Amino acid sequence: MNCGGESRHKITDISGVALGLIFSVLTIGVFIAMGFYAIKNLRGHKGGLLSKGWQYISVAVLFFIAGQLFLDSGAGQAIHGMSIIAQYNIALGSLMETLGGLLLVIGFRAQNNIWKKDKIVATVSAAH
Repeated sequence: MNCGGESRHKITDISGVALGLIFSVLTIGVFIAMGFYAIKNLRGHKGGLLSKGWQYISVAVLFFIAGQLFLDSGAGQAIHGMSIIAQYNIALGSLMETLGGLLLVIGFRAQNNIWKKDKIVATVSAAH
C-alpha cells in the first residue's frame, strides 16, 4: 500500500531543484551587481583622498567574483568526473580569492589611514 510517500519524495525533489535554481539566479544577479558597481567605482575616481582605498576594494571585488566562478566551475567539474580540470579551477579560484582578500585588506587599510585625524591634517596642510 502506497501512502503517498513516493509523491512526497517527488515534491521534495522538485522544491529542492526550484530552490537551487532560485539561489543560482540570485547569486548571478549579485555577481553582476557587484561587478557593475566595482567597474563604475574604478571609472569614476577623480584622485581624491578616498579614491586609493576604493580602487583596491573595487579590484578586490572583481577578483572575488572571478575566484568564485572558478571555484564553482571546479566543483561542478569534480562532480562530473573531470578531476584534473577541477583541481586547476579550484586552485586558480582559491588563488584569485586570496588575492582579492589581500587587495581588500590593502584597501581597508588605505581607508583607515585616511580617516586618522593626524594624517588628514598633514595631508590638508601639505596641499596648501
